[in-house]
Amino acid sequence: FVVPLTKKQECSFMELTADAAQDPLWFVSHWWGTPFFDTLRMMRLHSVRRNLAQDACYWMCTFANNQHHLSKLSELGVLSTPFAKAIMDPACKGTVAFLDERNATPFTRMWCVLEYFVTIHYGATKQARQLFDCCTIVPEGECESADGSQNERCAGILLDQGNGDVVDGGSDLPVPDTAWFPSAISFKAFALDVCSARASHEEDRVNILRLIGDEAEAVNTCLRRMFWPSAAYMAVTELA
Repeated sequence: FVVPLTKKQECSFMELTADAAQDPLWFVSHWWGTPFFDTLRMMRLHSVRRNLAQDACYWMCTFANNQHHLSKLSELGVLSTPFAKAIMDPACKGTVAFLDERNATPFTRMWCVLEYFVTIHYGATKQARQLFDCCTIVPEGECESADGSQNERCAGILLDQGNGDVVDGGSDLPVPDTAWFPSAISFKAFALDVCSARASHEEDRVNILRLIGDEAEAVNTCLRRMFWPSAAYMAVTELA
């Protein structure tokens, strides 16, 4: 709906609706194919777990970029892209990855991988290291409690503690700990390979790999470290 609404003005959705420039508090990394209501559900859970005010700003490319003029996405230097500028904004505390149900498609998309790279590599150079949270939709019946009951479909979250530790932040169900971040998603992250990610346009894939350069394996390692406890749990309990 963004392109039709902004076609007449040929501007971004944010420029059409906002009264003034807005500094992002959190950067959203996502896949365009994720159902929008799932995106809103994950964002709501994230805002609650991070105790954000109602006027806290998320930067999301769908709304922040001018979808009629995308030439800035082809900048030769990674830090000149709109994505990197938002992540490196001093006001931006962290990046949150919204992962679609079951598939975690962003792990296979090159533009998302670039955002992970900027968050991990350049975000570490900020005065306060860029946090990196992950949200996903937990399928119905994915989690079984000690009493044998199974969860309703919900949103789940992993929270970066800023000290190298990542904790499960529970779900958006009335009793949050009746569902948790799916091990299957963590297992996909643990198998992630930056160099195997895809893009709609081959030139984008080639250019992004050029920008990432020798840091590809470092990004792989950091993401695997983030998800390894949940992935290890799946390996022991479900794949044994």
